[in-house]
Amino acid sequence: MAHYYPELAARVARQAEELPELYGDFDFEATPERFTTDPDDRSALPSRLGDRAKYLDNPRLMELVHTATFLADVPADRVAALSSRYPVSELIDLVRRVCR
Repeated sequence: MAHYYPELAARVARQAEELPELYGDFDFEATPERFTTDPDDRSALPSRLGDRAKYLDNPRLMELVHTATFLADVPADRVAALSSRYPVSELIDLVRRVCR
């Protein structure tokens, strides 16, 4: 449950409604595969940034990272979902026309 960022969590959850063919069965409450708050887990965070325990001990920051991990690009994913029905070149043309 989102304590610090309920609006962001609601936005993430809405993705299943906005694009059910991609996100309808996705569990947005699950813990992302590479997410951890265990300081003993291996990290890609450069040691020059200091002790990551100060980040891991920040519940507000950890909720933000956890929630934002699930934030997709729904408009772009709608285009990507069309890739099984249209050639990529047509999809690129479509995106260019929309952007103009």
